[in-house]
Amino acid sequence: MILNQITASEVSKNRDLVRDRTPQSKALDWVVSQDGAQLCPDDPRVLQRYILAVFYYSTDGDNWAECSEGSMNFKRYGNDNNVERTNFGGGVIMGNHKETYVPADIANHITRGGGAVAKRKNDKDLPIWETNCIKVCRKRCCVENDGEERLCNMLSDKICRQECYDEEQCDKDEAKKELDRIKEEKRRKRENDGRKLQASPPCGQFGSSFQGRLSYLASGSECNWAGTSCNGLGQVTVVGFEQNNLGGTFPAEILALSQLRNLTLEGGRTSGNIPEEWGSGVWSGDNLQVLDLDQNRLTGTLNDNLFNLDSLKVLDIDENRLEGTLSGRVGNLVDLVFVEFEENRFEGRIPASFGNLKKLRTATFRGNDFRGEMPNTVCNNKVPNGLLNILTADCAGNKIECECCSSCF
Repeated sequence: MILNQITASEVSKNRDLVRDRTPQSKALDWVVSQDGAQLCPDDPRVLQRYILAVFYYSTDGDNWAECSEGSMNFKRYGNDNNVERTNFGGGVIMGNHKETYVPADIANHITRGGGAVAKRKNDKDLPIWETNCIKVCRKRCCVENDGEERLCNMLSDKICRQECYDEEQCDKDEAKKELDRIKEEKRRKRENDGRKLQASPPCGQFGSSFQGRLSYLASGSECNWAGTSCNGLGQVTVVGFEQNNLGGTFPAEILALSQLRNLTLEGGRTSGNIPEEWGSGVWSGDNLQVLDLDQNRLTGTLNDNLFNLDSLKVLDIDENRLEGTLSGRVGNLVDLVFVEFEENRFEGRIPASFGNLKKLRTATFRGNDFRGEMPNTVCNNKVPNGLLNILTADCAGNKIECECCSSCF
């Protein structure tokens, strides 16, 4: 069962799954009973879609500026050699070929090699062995009857059911009739969608990074949802939203996406703490290279687990309401190239362990309540001795003594 896969993964606490109206319980209900993809319970994409659904409900997805659930969905398709995907998994820019919008359900059918025109209501309720048997039967019947390859999985359960139990061949005449019916149904649907095409807006507005993407929680691949990109194996690598009115809180679950490299969630109204789980256990974020949470309403202190994210190259948390002191464990982030702490409520001394960050090129500390001297270990990394080029602090007001800062405020 889907519930078993999610609980076994331990990406969510059990109390959050059973408590009414939590983002986790909403996401569980969606993936079990509402997800149009109708995945098998043991499909690894179930967990991935669940995590993204938790993210959606946690950040008040229904009130996003663009691409909330149920937005009009369109996708572009064309010659893959002339497609370039923009940053953060945003829209698609076509090359020399004409840009074409098609309804998402048709585009999914084209790009994924087919799919059911109508939902097969019974598949998700069948035992896994019977579901697999029916899939094999559909494909063989289709091929044997010279049906189109992409229609192989459209045959209804009743045609194949007998074979699963009696090991008899599928009814070829019935199969051919059903294939003809499906083709006609698809032709009519395509004509109808074509008539609606001009009047239907895409999920993202023209010129936005989401232009041509699917809305969140759409039945199509989550790799095509707005703000999301995947690798060649269909594993999410990027979740990126800028100025999209994200609210609520950031869920721990998002860092359970094991191949996530870029988490950019800036310019929203998200509040609460940075999850203390990030950087530990199943939320270890081993591959995370970019963590960009600036211009939100985050509060609280930075948990030490955050400094276990030792693959980070960018840590951007400026313009929030974070407070407390910076841990010396920041020196663990030896791959950091860019870090911004400015415009928060941090206090205390800047840790000398910042000097361990030999690849650092930009570090901003202004707009806080840091005191004391900028550590010599940091100044020693300034150009031309090191790579550090931009270093800012509140040294003009004598909060910080910093002779090596590139700018004082």
